[in-house]
Amino acid sequence: MNAGAYDMLVKPVDEATLLFAVHRTIEASRLLCQVKKEDEKLMAVVEGVMRDSDVLNGT
Repeated sequence: MNAGAYDMLVKPVDEATLLFAVHRTIEASRLLCQVKKEDEKLMAVVEGVMRDSDVLNGT
């Protein structure tokens, strides 16, 4: 789990359990990508605000 696993499956694996685990993993990956993109947007806005602040303060 510490290495990044989302679920632990026990053999024999029930098909519904496997599909649920795969779906959950895909969704977690999608959300992580979305968070990274939003973080990049936020950092760009913060950098812009900091530049504007420097201009207003004459530094």
